[in-house]
Amino acid sequence: MAFFLRRQDSDKKPSWTVFNQSVSSEEPEQTAAGYLPIILAPAHELETLNTVVKRCMAISSHFDQQYTVVTVDQALYCKLMELKWSVKEYQEKLIPRLGGLHTAMNFLKTIGDHMAGSGLAEVWLESGILGEGAVQLVLSGKAYNKAMRAHKLTLQALWRILVPTFLLFVAESDNDCYDDISATASDDSLERIAELLTCLKHKY
Repeated sequence: MAFFLRRQDSDKKPSWTVFNQSVSSEEPEQTAAGYLPIILAPAHELETLNTVVKRCMAISSHFDQQYTVVTVDQALYCKLMELKWSVKEYQEKLIPRLGGLHTAMNFLKTIGDHMAGSGLAEVWLESGILGEGAVQLVLSGKAYNKAMRAHKLTLQALWRILVPTFLLFVAESDNDCYDDISATASDDSLERIAELLTCLKHKY
């Protein structure tokens, strides 16, 4: 909400990522990614998948980790689950995980199914955000980048309508809080953004 309040009447309209970077004071610990040797065999075969799981579990055991988390795409997830159900050791220690991209694509498809017939597709098409073919892809959860852009723009457009109503409600219910929000929302300094976040958290 602080993000949308800042964007409402600002000449500069930062993206969500830029806004997050500007208000965050945390420096997360850097991690290093390591790669295992390539297995020259079809990934969808159970023998290949079993080899991968055994290697991953050996690495987990080496670092004294009780569980092994294996992330796979949607095509391999069902096969990995079958493998887990068939081996007792895997049932106790293996945690299959669907990759973040495919999880997000399933959420996008669910949103598309839920919003079917709502007019959202027509809004995207008539506004020129998406073409006719892209609209169908987005609603079916296929075109990830286009879908994220379309949903973000839609959310921002809806909040441009909602923010004046929200501010009117705040002005009628808590005039002091309205003054605080108005003052902090129009100030670009990081300190005032922190105050805005605190005000919204405590009040709403």
